Amino acid sequence: MRKNKKVLYPVVLVLLFLLPLSGCTKKTFSQSDGLDDNGYWKKVTATDYVDVEPFKNLTIPYEVHAVSDELVQQQVEYAFSSLSSSVKEVTDRAIVAGDKVNIDFVGSVDGVEFEGGSSKGAVVTAGSQEFIDDFLTQIIGHTPGETMDIVVSFPDEYPSNTDLQGKEAHFETKLNFIAENEKIEVTDALISEKFGSLGWNTKEELETGIRTEIQKEAIENYVKEVLANSEVKKDIPKSVAKYQEESLIAVYSNYAKSYEMTTEEFIKEYLQVESSKELIEKHEDDLKKNSIYSLAIQAVAEDAGIKVTDEEIETYLGAGTTEKYQEEYGKQFLKRTVLTQKVVEHIVENATLADA
Repeated sequence: MRKNKKVLYPVVLVLLFLLPLSGCTKKTFSQSDGLDDNGYWKKVTATDYVDVEPFKNLTIPYEVHAVSDELVQQQVEYAFSSLSSSVKEVTDRAIVAGDKVNIDFVGSVDGVEFEGGSSKGAVVTAGSQEFIDDFLTQIIGHTPGETMDIVVSFPDEYPSNTDLQGKEAHFETKLNFIAENEKIEVTDALISEKFGSLGWNTKEELETGIRTEIQKEAIENYVKEVLANSEVKKDIPKSVAKYQEESLIAVYSNYAKSYEMTTEEFIKEYLQVESSKELIEKHEDDLKKNSIYSLAIQAVAEDAGIKVTDEEIETYLGAGTTEKYQEEYGKQFLKRTVLTQKVVEHIVENATLADA
């Protein structure tokens, strides 16, 4: 009954070295391929490809670094929402998008109930895509206590039950109640207990800390995007471009193994392209952007003399975890990962925040 996605692992191309480590590689490809002991591309002088001057005093637009009081309060509420120990059963108002709603439902096709189409006490999110079609959109505007007939159509491809593919279904649905977490009183004592390790012991310190973290993330994301959109002076080195392609295919080779399929079989079945070559062609622009980003990172590092120590790797990954990650990814990749963060922080430190 819950939505079944044909593409189990959609291609989400992230800028290389942007995200924390995640294991998705095959033995014939190493994330450290092509990197030297400093985490730089071998035989590549990145400043020959990317001009570093724009990053020496980058201006951060006001709309990027400004943080509204409303956003801070939303994050404060979110930070404590998980601490609520009780749920309030609301029945005196209409359901709105985003509400958690407790429902019972019985599904049928052509008047006949089908396996997996019924549930009691299911907690769903109004307006979400958890269920097929617009099932959970239809409950918006209705009030707990109502019993309604929800009519939806199963997708043309529904592997969970191929007999239901393309069929219209009726779900007799009872709206039991809206589930709201009871709000708790946020005191300095509670703040200190939950966030004291961060140096936040009062409401003012909490709000200031959250504002700072939101601003820091927004600025760093902006810097990363600027780096990824750098202009290159000449053609990207073939070794760098090849790395991006092999890294992409290695991800899906690993998934293919878990499904006991070849890489080509998996790509054709789940990514809906005919071959790994076609997959690479489909994401040519993203791969190019990855290459430019990595060259820009290295160019700034070369110009500023930024290097990474073993101690910095340990701090970044967490005590006692370096050996495990090094075995999986290689030390060169670990250095490159930390180098990326150091470069972004270096640019931010030298940036100027624009006025309103």
